[in-house]
Amino acid sequence: MAVQKKKRTVKKRKEKSILINEIFGIMTVAFSILIFFGIFLEKSTGVFGSFISSFLSGLLGWTYRILPFLIFLLGMNMIFSKIPDFIRKRYFNTLLLIIFIACFFQIAYLDKNPMVYKELDFLKHFVKFYNDGKALSGGGLLGASVSMPVISIFGIAGAYV
Repeated sequence: MAVQKKKRTVKKRKEKSILINEIFGIMTVAFSILIFFGIFLEKSTGVFGSFISSFLSGLLGWTYRILPFLIFLLGMNMIFSKIPDFIRKRYFNTLLLIIFIACFFQIAYLDKNPMVYKELDFLKHFVKFYNDGKALSGGGLLGASVSMPVISIFGIAGAYV
């Protein structure tokens, strides 16, 4: 009898966990749609759309246009996945993918414009990274912050690898 009660308790926990993942998945999909409208239909979302578009472009450069699609796919995966442990790994992997894409755009930008960041102070580098991201030149603040140390160690060709 104790074994049956334990099985029912485990089954209820699993069902509750799946329900929570579905709720978070729906919220993630809704958030991705909101970001999509903020980025691609900036005028229709008002101040929020302008802020999201400006902030994300400065942070991620060109990659900010890919972000709503990746978040949407992640949310759909959360809704339909029956294994909740994979969700955390997928979030982490999606975040890494976004960062690596931003790094790739930054490396490509520096390959074409090698002298852009010469003779700048340490803090001015970050302002320049953010402004370049807003101008859709490079990988934004996040892509540049991750790729610049790699470029300084391995060079442009090594950073591509």
